[in-house]
Amino acid sequence: MNLTSKPILPQASCRQ
Repeated sequence: MNLTSKPILPQASCRQ
């Protein structure tokens, strides 16, 4: 869960 360094998709970062 990287909320600070979210790539292109904010939901994708939450998934990872």
